[in-house]
Amino acid sequence: MKTRYSLEDFDQIPSARKIVSTDIVLGELPTLDDVRALAHWTNDLLEKFNRGPEYFAGPPKKDRSAAMSELAHLGAELGWGDEQIAVMLYDADDRWGKYKGRYDRDRRMADFINRARQKHGYNSLDNVDLTKMIESANQTTPIMGESKLIYGYQEFVDAEFKIEWILDGLLAQGGLGLITGYPGTGKTQFSIGVGAHLALSKEKFLKWSNVAGSKKVLFLSLEMGAAPLNHFMGTIAKGYDDMNTLNRNFLVAPFGTPVYLDTPEGQIFLDQIMNEHMPDVIIIDSLQKVSSKELTDEQAVKTLIHYLATVRAKYSCAMLMIHHNRKKPNDGQKKGVELSDVYGSTYITTDADFVVSLKIVEGDLLQVDTLKNRLGPTYDPFQIERNPETLGFTSELGRVFEQFGVRDGDIEI
Repeated sequence: MKTRYSLEDFDQIPSARKIVSTDIVLGELPTLDDVRALAHWTNDLLEKFNRGPEYFAGPPKKDRSAAMSELAHLGAELGWGDEQIAVMLYDADDRWGKYKGRYDRDRRMADFINRARQKHGYNSLDNVDLTKMIESANQTTPIMGESKLIYGYQEFVDAEFKIEWILDGLLAQGGLGLITGYPGTGKTQFSIGVGAHLALSKEKFLKWSNVAGSKKVLFLSLEMGAAPLNHFMGTIAKGYDDMNTLNRNFLVAPFGTPVYLDTPEGQIFLDQIMNEHMPDVIIIDSLQKVSSKELTDEQAVKTLIHYLATVRAKYSCAMLMIHHNRKKPNDGQKKGVELSDVYGSTYITTDADFVVSLKIVEGDLLQVDTLKNRLGPTYDPFQIERNPETLGFTSELGRVFEQFGVRDGDIEI
């Protein structure tokens, strides 16, 4: 049976953030000969551009998408114009056959250039529209979509800078959040619940409204391997009905082994994944598994956190990290949790936009503490109940609904 779609089915698909200075019109692109003659080429770029399809056949098999992203970044670093980078990418794709013949080829090429611009900007005067800069500098009142370098105090206060919320008051576009707690408190289950709600465009997750609609989520499992995670997520799946949408928008990488993002190899590996799948939200289980050094090493943590910030900016994504609290005696764990209880260097919590901590009260009754929320309200501790059959959670308000025989899909996870 052939499935039929209407335009409304695609209303909530987000577009890539546009950075390029002009729309790339295929009929107006320069020739490759012009680009060879006018653009600055390095030996490294030339060698990578001239690779033939046999290079990607391996062994080992190479990632063509990551190679095209690298070309875009190298071109941006050298001050190439958007059209020049586009010509290089289209020619490489004609030979490598990654997107050639696909309906989304033009969008993919634009995405490569957008992400390169997010990272490197326009570092050549030939690529900068100076009239726009002059207009912006002479504005007496800021205009949405344009930014100045220097403002008067009141002028800055009156300006409107919108936060692009995903979960209203908690998770912002490009933001970093931590889900912490002691072992067995349900951090992974809680985080999967967040991801599933976003993937399914559910209206609310506990106290936080989903104001961004459907999001593409990538769950990077570095602690739990494929077999146990399969069992774990199979149980969680019982709590959801729309498995087709969940399958499309919630991607799972069941590695079960560390990927050290403070090493060149780990960063290249993550780049390949991000370029291929382009998630809006990436959930990583856990922070400890992306650091090759101890999280108490302040300089190492500072470098890692800075790299994670560049990833979020480069790919315009939000990041949710599962993390652990410091070990305490059993009687200590029964007391209140503070921000200082989060394990590792203070740089971890300093750079996070929010820190949510989970603690077992009794059995499947948990307490949620918002230890930090830089941009939104910090709620008093509240309780949630875990459903042992689906590993989902119900808020206090959800239990009130259930007493009256009402099942509220926006409240129960």
